[in-house]
Amino acid sequence: RARLENLSRRAEQTQRLSNVSRAAFLGSCVSFEAALAPERKLTLPLSSTALSTAFGEGAAPQSSEQARRRTIAATEAMETLQQAAGAQRIEEGDDAIDRALIQLSDAGYSFAHADQGVGAESAAEAADGALDELLASLKREPTSDEDRAARFALYERHATVSLVRTSLLEFWASAKAEVTESAPRATIDEQVTKIDDPNNLEMYENPRYWFVYSMARATTRNESSIQRVLKAIRAKLALLAEEHQTCAICLEDISSEDSVALGCAHKLHTDCWRHWSAHCISVQKTPFCPSCREEDFLDEIL
Repeated sequence: RARLENLSRRAEQTQRLSNVSRAAFLGSCVSFEAALAPERKLTLPLSSTALSTAFGEGAAPQSSEQARRRTIAATEAMETLQQAAGAQRIEEGDDAIDRALIQLSDAGYSFAHADQGVGAESAAEAADGALDELLASLKREPTSDEDRAARFALYERHATVSLVRTSLLEFWASAKAEVTESAPRATIDEQVTKIDDPNNLEMYENPRYWFVYSMARATTRNESSIQRVLKAIRAKLALLAEEHQTCAICLEDISSEDSVALGCAHKLHTDCWRHWSAHCISVQKTPFCPSCREEDFLDEIL
């Protein structure tokens, strides 16, 4: 159980690293759009409460020079995140992520403030709502060498998604043996395998746009896929590490020697699951987890 809890912490750290990297990249896009919007006479959702709260000064009207400085700061923060991705100990990785957040906070991105920030995950979610508009700023190659260098360097560092992917694969390779229940292990295996699905890795480069735009879209798509897998792994490891689980069918405590773990990692008494599965099949339904689909379960038995 202690090993599973430690693995859950590692999965949480990898997800946190990915969240901060994504928020830093999108925050820089927000800053550039805030600087470019007046001259391009664009109407972007930069004034929304969610974006303003998440990115603070980074979403406020600013000059191109200010946006460039924020991009450089975000790039430096991503270099720090690369150290976190390669850390051998969880504590070292956490320290590196904390340093990256300080760098982003100093650049004016309020999501990174330790005391009042909304957090990287919420910031990334806020920016996701305007993702197409934000990435659209990469369609046109910057006219100045400074902007071009700054934005390309930012993208290069944001490609830590490859490090996060490698970290996830290595993590699961080491954790797999600790997940002794076959169903959850098979489910996670399938989810991890899908990360390298050709649809996730495919990149279409439109010759009308700056090549960085196509790469950034592919990166954010891969990142979203990795985030979903990390979230699912964390949830399953947390359930498997729980010292006590209650059977959702009979509502009694479960002992490890008389239980079955489903693909979602919820556990049930072996006999309860057998009877429930037989009932589902008898009414031509696929057996499902009563905890994951509580309303459907209650409708079926009441």
